[in-house]
Amino acid sequence: MEARVVVQQCSRAKVKTRDGIGAGLVVYVCFFEGATEDTALISLSPSADAVMNTQFFHGCLSRGRRPVSVLELPGGVLLLPQESLGWERGPNRSMRSRGVSEARRGSQLFSSLASRCRETLLQSGATGGAVEQGVYGQRQEVEMSSSEPMSHVLEF
Repeated sequence: MEARVVVQQCSRAKVKTRDGIGAGLVVYVCFFEGATEDTALISLSPSADAVMNTQFFHGCLSRGRRPVSVLELPGGVLLLPQESLGWERGPNRSMRSRGVSEARRGSQLFSSLASRCRETLLQSGATGGAVEQGVYGQRQEVEMSSSEPMSHVLEF
C-alpha cells in the first residue's frame, strides 16, 4: 500500500489561506514510506480517477437522488495532506507513525496527485468544478460545512 485517502462530502470547504470550493469533496491524503514518484505514477492515475469518479453524492446535492460523482455535479475537490492517516495505535494508547513518506517525497507525490485530479477534471469537460489544494508540511486551518457528512477510506 502506498497511500491512504479519506474522502468526505461537503457543502463548502476552504483552507483559510487559499481558495475554497463549493459542494464537493475534501480529500485527506497520506503517502507511506516506500512510495516513490516512479512507483506512484502507476497508482496516482487510478487514485485521481477514484477520487473524481466515485459516485458519492446523494439527496439534495445530486440530480434525481441517484448517486453521482464530483464530475457530474460539477463539484470541487479540496486536497489536504494528512500524515495522521499513516499513524497507528502504539503502546499505552499513544500514537506512532506507521512509516509515512519522507516530507520532500510526500510533497512531490501530493502535487502530482493534485495535477492528475485537475487533468481528470479538464478531460471530463465538466464546467464549474475546481481542484484546490492545501500546503504540504504546514498546519492549516480548515473551514468546512456539510449537510450530509459521509466519508470513505480508499487505499492504493
